[in-house]
Amino acid sequence: MRQNSYKTAKEAEAEGKRLAKELGPKWTFKFHENIGWYYSACSPCGRLSVHFWSGKYCAMLSDLPGAGSPGWYSDARYKTPKAAVLATIQVAKRTLDKRAAMVYAAAAMMEK
Repeated sequence: MRQNSYKTAKEAEAEGKRLAKELGPKWTFKFHENIGWYYSACSPCGRLSVHFWSGKYCAMLSDLPGAGSPGWYSDARYKTPKAAVLATIQVAKRTLDKRAAMVYAAAAMMEK
């Protein structure tokens, strides 16, 4: 099983490269140190990142490319990185659908 953190930058870099390659062309990887070495992969647009934690994957979607704080993410962890991405997209869609309904309702009130 893959670890959460690695003893060397080289190990984290290798896992980051593997993850980016698995997710598809033009995905990039990052690795950083924080009492151990960690890695993630970033989508070509820079708004979606995938992380490995506690033996599974999670994904985060941000409003801005490269932003540190995610706008949407799923609290759950998934066996595959693609499952994590799809779950996070669903969270974002549900949130946007609720906000769109709110906007349409407010607009309809003003039209009366």
